[in-house]
Amino acid sequence: MGATRGTFAVESFVDELAANAKQDPLAYRVALLDKNTRAKAVLQLAAAQSGWGKPLPAGQGRGIALCIGFGSFIAQVVQVSVDKDGTVNPTYVWCVVDCGVQVNPDTIRAQMESGIVFGLSAALHGQITIKDGRVEQTNFGDYRVLRINETPRIRVDLVKNLEAPGGIGEPGTSCVMPALTNAIFAATAKRIRKLPVGDQARTEA
Repeated sequence: MGATRGTFAVESFVDELAANAKQDPLAYRVALLDKNTRAKAVLQLAAAQSGWGKPLPAGQGRGIALCIGFGSFIAQVVQVSVDKDGTVNPTYVWCVVDCGVQVNPDTIRAQMESGIVFGLSAALHGQITIKDGRVEQTNFGDYRVLRINETPRIRVDLVKNLEAPGGIGEPGTSCVMPALTNAIFAATAKRIRKLPVGDQARTEA
């Protein structure tokens, strides 16, 4: 499936395995990564930055995900609040990047930030519909992307080392989608197995 499409399936399933084993999603992942120190490091740093494990009010949750691809290691934690009507509001994203030697750190951060916004937009709203043989969406007025007021606070931390430089074009987008849906599960106990999220987080009265 590849890192881009496969990350959502793999990281969603790992989260389900952790829940089935009644284990913390972070601890469960770390236990599987004894021989991958770089992957463990980004997960643990993202969790530490997010305050992982600290209690949240009802209707809020944190989700974590890992993406390994293109020679880079990306971990992200997403925090969400879910309204009673099922509206999902991502409030914070913590992102840790180990892409080896950093040629331009500012570009890496910008790429992660834009990838996160793009990924959240796609996960929450991205859908093309066909009616009478035509695509119904014509522009950003009817193809939803996150507005400025909907965009969460984003923190990007970079791991410094002398490993070979890796790619940072797609992992930011790939990683945030399962982190988001894992956070929705933490907040509502509802699993999201297909995208976009739409009204799947709605809780029946």
